[in-house]
Amino acid sequence: MPGWEASPSPVADSHACRSLLHWRHGTPGERQQPHSNPTRAAQHFFQLPFALVVALFLINLGLSLSWKLVPFRLKNLQFILFHAGFWIALSCGIFGSSDLQRLVVPVEEGQANSRGYIMKSRTAQELPFSVYLHDFSIEEYPPQLMLYDPKNDRLVMNSSQAIPEVRTGATAEWKGIGVKVIEFIPSGLPGKDGIPVPVEPATGIPFAKVSISGAAGEGETWLSTGGPMLKPGAVDLDGLFLFMVPGSPKSFRSAVTLSDENGNETIADLEVNKPVNFKGWKIYQMGYDEQSGKFSTLSLLEVIRDPWLPAVYLGFFMMLAANTLFFWNGIKKSGASS
Repeated sequence: MPGWEASPSPVADSHACRSLLHWRHGTPGERQQPHSNPTRAAQHFFQLPFALVVALFLINLGLSLSWKLVPFRLKNLQFILFHAGFWIALSCGIFGSSDLQRLVVPVEEGQANSRGYIMKSRTAQELPFSVYLHDFSIEEYPPQLMLYDPKNDRLVMNSSQAIPEVRTGATAEWKGIGVKVIEFIPSGLPGKDGIPVPVEPATGIPFAKVSISGAAGEGETWLSTGGPMLKPGAVDLDGLFLFMVPGSPKSFRSAVTLSDENGNETIADLEVNKPVNFKGWKIYQMGYDEQSGKFSTLSLLEVIRDPWLPAVYLGFFMMLAANTLFFWNGIKKSGASS
């Protein structure tokens, strides 16, 4: 075809392409992490000035509470509930932070692991249970079309400054270059004649047949995002490269079996921000092998144990009960005065 031809993407393994993917998806450490560093509060607490201030505050709060507790009067119940709940939540939250355990557990499909790692020190620690990974799956958003300028190492943006998603019938324009998606195969592989054919999502990659028009000529070609055995395809348009990148993860989940040494088992599907409780631990879906993308067989789980958390919740519920009493008493007083 005059002016352009399909070829393996020259940016697939380059620094520019890696920077591009990081710009779209974020770096591994900044995405879908439901919690921050658990030891930070404990580190601050054990600093002398902070420890003294907190200790004096808790002593003062405890003394004021004791004066309302003895002798006990029902009219002081609101005060007692709120201040006792605040004392319990604050003290247990601070003192319990040193007992908080947070580990990362890497598990491969078809394997079990009972060892977690502390992220900062990468120290291994045995868990009282094991995790067996049956299957790891990712659901992605539609792939996107991009036009890359290798001379200036940048993306060429269209007039809308939006990155077009690949769907059948979708169109995009960049400074005289028009692209239309004629056919989109969400999961396919090249057939015997080289033309992509649909296959199971677990084994295929997205393909799109596009029609390109512009000063360099007109024609049709197939684009793909590439995979473990296939390089991504790109089209050279007079020094600019049109290519298709995978969509960002929409959701990812792990089908696991949790078991302890006593033979107790729990089968669960782990998803981001949907933890599963097992033997006093919360197990979260944390991440996966981002370089492999949808073909990742590695699942990263985060396991958390916080034995003081029920006491902190108790304190919060006591404060909530005190606020409920406050509004109830206010309603009764306003009704009596009217």
